[in-house]
This record gives sequence, C-alpha cells and structure tokens, in this order.
Amino acid sequence: QDGKPTYEGEQIQIGGNETYIPVCRKHYFSPEIK
Repeated sequence: QDGKPTYEGEQIQIGGNETYIPVCRKHYFSPEIK
C-alpha cells in the first residue's frame, strides 16, 4: 500500500525457475522486484 506494490496471494511456480507474483496492473508491467 502507500503507493508501493503489494505482493499478496499464493506464489505460483511457472517453468520451475520463474515465480509469478500477483500484483496490480500498474506494477505488473513495472514490477519493483529486485
């Protein structure tokens, strides 16, 4: 919240090495995952 991306929900493993994290549409295209 507070303008920062919120990562909630289950993490779904796709392709083994890549992890999909549900985010809002804004941060889906510009994720702040470092």
